[in-house]
Amino acid sequence: MNLTIAILEDHTIFAEGLANMLAQEKDMQVLGHFQEYDSLVAETADRAVDVLILDMRLPDIDGFEVCKLILKEHPNLKILVLSMFDDPALIKRMYELGAKGYLRKDIHRSELVEHIWAVYEGQLRFPMEVIEGGRKSKPVKRRLYQSFLPLLSRREKEIPRLVLEQYTNSEIADKLCIAIKTVEGHQANIFSKLNVKNMAGLTKMVVDLELLK
Repeated sequence: MNLTIAILEDHTIFAEGLANMLAQEKDMQVLGHFQEYDSLVAETADRAVDVLILDMRLPDIDGFEVCKLILKEHPNLKILVLSMFDDPALIKRMYELGAKGYLRKDIHRSELVEHIWAVYEGQLRFPMEVIEGGRKSKPVKRRLYQSFLPLLSRREKEIPRLVLEQYTNSEIADKLCIAIKTVEGHQANIFSKLNVKNMAGLTKMVVDLELLK
């Protein structure tokens, strides 16, 4: 019997290396590695997946949403998070959402393989001090973005603040003594850093997560 694995990870080189490594293991079959949640769902719709190896930060969605969405449709799927982020609140929240394990990406190959089999067999693989007595998870969404995302520069913080005050791009350019093209360039950088598509998405994130404080 082969244990079937899918990988949701947006760093292609890492994902390819991980897939090739696991494909060499006896009784393990890697169905594919995917950069986006929609691609994972489309490509595995008719294929049984035993274990999903999940990164926390993805271009179209975060690990929390993946966990909630995919376990709603496939409650028996075992999710093993493999991430560089080790904030106790993030780990505890993934546990609460139904993931079976949370490991750092610098784990040794043999340990990773052992953990994959363990979660497949129904064991939990979390730092137990986090699960048993970790911090409260209420502020986790804000801390998630503070942990994941690069800090905005001083200028990049000024622009969304002015947008919230209902200044137009032209008025922002005049107020900051810069060209409109420069304002638009800063906005593009902000969208990229915070993984939002437009100013409406940026405004909501800034307000909800108090990123400018």
